[in-house]
Amino acid sequence: MTTLRALLLASLQLTLLSAPAWAQDEEAGSEETTSDDPLAPDEPAPSTDDDLDEILGEKDPNTSTVAEERREFERDADVGRDRVEELELPPPEKRLIKTLQKKNILKLGRFEAMPYVGYVPNDPFIHRIMFGLGLGYHITEIFEIELQGSVAPNFDRGDWKPVTTEIFENKVAPKISRQIAHALVNLNFAPFYGKIATRKSSILFDIYGTFGFGFVYTEDDLAVIHGEFPPPEAFATERQVHPALSAGGGLRVAFNKTFALRFEGRTISYIGVLDSSEHEVKNNLALLLGASIFFGRRIE
Repeated sequence: MTTLRALLLASLQLTLLSAPAWAQDEEAGSEETTSDDPLAPDEPAPSTDDDLDEILGEKDPNTSTVAEERREFERDADVGRDRVEELELPPPEKRLIKTLQKKNILKLGRFEAMPYVGYVPNDPFIHRIMFGLGLGYHITEIFEIELQGSVAPNFDRGDWKPVTTEIFENKVAPKISRQIAHALVNLNFAPFYGKIATRKSSILFDIYGTFGFGFVYTEDDLAVIHGEFPPPEAFATERQVHPALSAGGGLRVAFNKTFALRFEGRTISYIGVLDSSEHEVKNNLALLLGASIFFGRRIE
């Protein structure tokens, strides 16, 4: 009993001694929280700008503008999708556009034969009708080497033009020299070509130029020039072969791989000699119409 009593007294004393310390701590804490010292540093109060902006209706331009634009964009996109769905537009059609079209006739490495008829319109006294043939080989699609020849029959007075008959009847001797034949070696070049589309097929045409050289055979009509008794020197030059130069151009219209029409105009120039002494430059214009036939190299 004595021991138990001593323990109780000791614990009571400890309790009484610690009570003032606790009160002191509580009073000190209350003083710190309720201190009115003007020198004490003021703690920053929590910001209330956001709450004030919300109350006044003001917005941050750096953030609100982007959000509004995004909402407007989404709204416009939704409206656009609704319009497309309402219109029910058909899908776009797909078409094949050919930028390089295949030629319906190829000339490289092929031969071209051209039978033709021709006419000389610029002779003042006589008509000249020619029948000829051209044979060419196409070195490339542009260049062709061609041999060309013609024959123009002598129909005597049947070749005369009305003015020639009138001159002869008035006892005036026209100087008639007929071109009977010609032979030329030509270099043809066709740098331009085009195509005409039809419902079932297409027609290819090309424009070409031509240069050549060769010979012309002529005959003088001495009975008209000198009457019944021509002088001896006239017989020496009655029939002549003249060196000749030629130039011109034409149009070739191809309907398929083997057949084409050809229109050509060329000059045939040479120097004629009359009565063994009188020289005259002749420049005959020949208009030709022919049909070209291609053969040789097989074209698929």
